[in-house]
Amino acid sequence: MRRGVRVLLPAWLAAAPVWAADPPPPPPPGWSGEAAVSYVQSTGNSDNKTLGAGTKLRYLREPWKTELRAAFIRVETNDVDSSKRSSAALRAERTLGGRLAAYGQAGYLRDVLAGIEGQTILEAGLLYHLLDGPRHLLSVSGALAYTNERRAAPSPDLGFAAGRTALVYKLKIGASSELSEEADYLASFEDGSDWRANATTSLTASVSKVFALKVSHQLAHLNSPVPGKEKTDTVVLASLVARWPAK
Repeated sequence: MRRGVRVLLPAWLAAAPVWAADPPPPPPPGWSGEAAVSYVQSTGNSDNKTLGAGTKLRYLREPWKTELRAAFIRVETNDVDSSKRSSAALRAERTLGGRLAAYGQAGYLRDVLAGIEGQTILEAGLLYHLLDGPRHLLSVSGALAYTNERRAAPSPDLGFAAGRTALVYKLKIGASSELSEEADYLASFEDGSDWRANATTSLTASVSKVFALKVSHQLAHLNSPVPGKEKTDTVVLASLVARWPAK
């Protein structure tokens, strides 16, 4: 009996660390992305239709992360376009160690009904993850930027250096739902009254491994708008989202 214990005990001790250790997490996918379509219609005293489409494409290869975003929104009121907006952004981010990262981004916006015929923003800055999960994700960033903006005549075109700050927060609600908030603020170094702010609040609920439903509220504020235009635009979207790889 003692001989059997002497034989089995070393083998058990050698295997114990293997049993006790958690399995390593699977590596994140190199390519991932999502595509969304949105449609909202209301009838009654006025007939409103909102159509939207968007896509995100990401590539992750440590320490780099690259993301491409594109979106289109069209709002029609009584068969007349009341808003039409398209945007795109390409971003490259590199981890510097720990929770700190550096990034560069090029963004484009066209909002004809707001008098913005074309806007390009180039920026480079730093990002820090204040919270890194598993339930709460919170990051803040700051960057130097240059903005070139073509406005509808007779407004002059703009070109100026600026500073941008941004915040991204995500809250996991159970295993299949998520609440997110993305907000940014861009201020001109040349004119203190010329600043812009954007905020998007979204609630997403998975209905399968591939598809999810999303409701989002988008706000865009231009403190020095094109003459005759409003400072603030808001849009509410209900979207069907397809994600890959399947979760």
